Amino acid sequence: MQQHDLAAYLEEANDKREPLIRYHYLNREDMFDRHTYEKGGRVLHMLRKYVGDDAFFTALNRYLSQNKYSAVEISKLRVAFEETTGEDLMWFFDQWFMQRGHPELKVTHTYTNGQVLLHVQQTQDTLFQPVYRLPVTVTVWQKEKATDHRITITKANQTFSFLAADRPSLVKFDSEAQLLGQIDEDRTTDELVFQFYHARNYLQRYEPLELLHNKAADAGVSGMYRNALQDNFYAIRRTALDHLRGYRGPAPTAMRNEIQHFAAADPSSAVRAQAITTLAAFTGENYTSVYQAALRDSSYLVEAAAVAAIAKAPTPASFQQITSLENTTSSALVVAIAEFYAKVGTMEQYAWFLRRLPDVTDIDLYSYLQSFGAFMVQMPVIEREKGVKALESLARTHPQYFVRLGAYRGLLTLVPSNPALKETLRDIRDKEKDDRLKTYYSMM
Repeated sequence: MQQHDLAAYLEEANDKREPLIRYHYLNREDMFDRHTYEKGGRVLHMLRKYVGDDAFFTALNRYLSQNKYSAVEISKLRVAFEETTGEDLMWFFDQWFMQRGHPELKVTHTYTNGQVLLHVQQTQDTLFQPVYRLPVTVTVWQKEKATDHRITITKANQTFSFLAADRPSLVKFDSEAQLLGQIDEDRTTDELVFQFYHARNYLQRYEPLELLHNKAADAGVSGMYRNALQDNFYAIRRTALDHLRGYRGPAPTAMRNEIQHFAAADPSSAVRAQAITTLAAFTGENYTSVYQAALRDSSYLVEAAAVAAIAKAPTPASFQQITSLENTTSSALVVAIAEFYAKVGTMEQYAWFLRRLPDVTDIDLYSYLQSFGAFMVQMPVIEREKGVKALESLARTHPQYFVRLGAYRGLLTLVPSNPALKETLRDIRDKEKDDRLKTYYSMM
């Protein structure tokens, strides 16, 4: 969850950076953005780690008791924590609640004369963002022995030293995975593989799988991925499978056979779905029987992955199987079927697109509407009227900006065969009020 929240916030931070505490909003929906929820949650998690569980929950109880039935400012929360801990926490609340942005760190280390030298640079633009004060744990591994060092970063450019009798096997910055920020940490392939096998938490195991996916041909890295496939935690198995797409490392046939086993028998539907997606990435291979079996899986997620895989090389038998799923109650599966029909559907599916439109959730409409537009490309212009009107209405009036964007993209797909839509799209752009959409439209 922490990993997901961090990724979600950082994605939004590419387009905007606002303080957690804001007194003016351009759009009321901004109160529910990823700064408020995902960043806010991570900040509270860091505060809990810093003060400890007992103080954290005692302070929250004090805050709620003292301020019940009344309006409050963020300062009330700060005071509750300060009264509980006896510590001035202005620095924490100022940099995380009142300032915009997040730390961007470049971390390197060297070993010389019995010392590990850890160099940390804060590379964020400090004209608009602060130089952060960051309490963090650094773990130095010497073979099987781990030593934790608690440090506090207070400058834009800072070096820390730790005694070490031998060259360390691994120096892990933020080994407790607490910081909200972007961390560029130099480690060799051997260090990352060591980290995977000696990880203390999920994120420490996940990170090497992400960073070494282009080196799967290396025997040590390939062994790491094979080990990850046997992990007790489904998310590690799923991540390993994700990075084995197009695998060209040692024993490729055995690896593909193992992936087929995961597609059919793993207890996690997320892992089975990922295994199918991974198999579909192997060119020149035929796993139709695996995909067709997956269309009868108990999980909508697995069925959707199978539909997407079959779309790459459909057969008459598989097409018939997919049409039998048309009345599913799963919005995600409806989207997968829509993507399938966008590639290989016929005029017969036009009515299906219109009929299922009200059943798709807002979050899935973004993809569904683009598939609908792509599907209509194959239709005569005169036959598209209902579909075009539906897309235009959603592009103009839907309350969610990303749904409007999906509808706009669906219409844009039709422009080459229907140039008259250029004027419709221009009018939609001119009347759009959301700054995010105005930016997207200007880039199209």
